[in-house]
Amino acid sequence: MNGLFSRISRLMRRPEIPVGITRADLDAITDSCGAPREWLILRGQEVVLRASPDEDEAMLACVLTKMSALISAHNAGDDGDAKGSDNG
Repeated sequence: MNGLFSRISRLMRRPEIPVGITRADLDAITDSCGAPREWLILRGQEVVLRASPDEDEAMLACVLTKMSALISAHNAGDDGDAKGSDNG
């Protein structure tokens, strides 16, 4: 479980949560992982993880993996609207 909390620390230390991540994005992540929506809080441009260390490890890993992918996609400009919308 130590590796999981190392991933949590790395993810949550990222200062650059991209503009454009919404409450709906966070709800989609928690819903798809079967986690409570209260685990991810959007505070301005900061995402706060409010899960305790005693939570299900697979559920935490799912949320962290999807959150990391969402941040990476937004940082790369691949939020579904930016790419392919100017084809012509």
